[in-house]
Amino acid sequence: MGSGRTRGKVRSTQNDCGMLVLTQPRGIYDTEYLDYLRKMLLLLPQYGMAAFVALHQDVWSRYSGGSGAPAWTLEAVGFDLHALEESEAAWLKGVKGGGHVESERGVWPCGYQKLAAATMA
Repeated sequence: MGSGRTRGKVRSTQNDCGMLVLTQPRGIYDTEYLDYLRKMLLLLPQYGMAAFVALHQDVWSRYSGGSGAPAWTLEAVGFDLHALEESEAAWLKGVKGGGHVESERGVWPCGYQKLAAATMA
């Protein structure tokens, strides 16, 4: 869970939870994890805390150069996962390795403007 913030007397927290954790593969939900998460969230009021769960993503998915959503979400709208890099619809060096060297510093955020992530946003 993320860092807490104080609102009056209630302490709040954020739980960034990637969609990948919940829905991999398509239509199959990790009910064991969801049960665990629910139990943890139900404990918070006992300690004067509140929380919200955010389905977190950056540049949509690791398959489009970021993290968050599972591959099937890209396939569901017609993307060919094997052609994303060659067609330059996604910058994947950051997740495949070879990215983030000194000369590429600051390149990762450009993934937001690439076709795959921009389409899904």
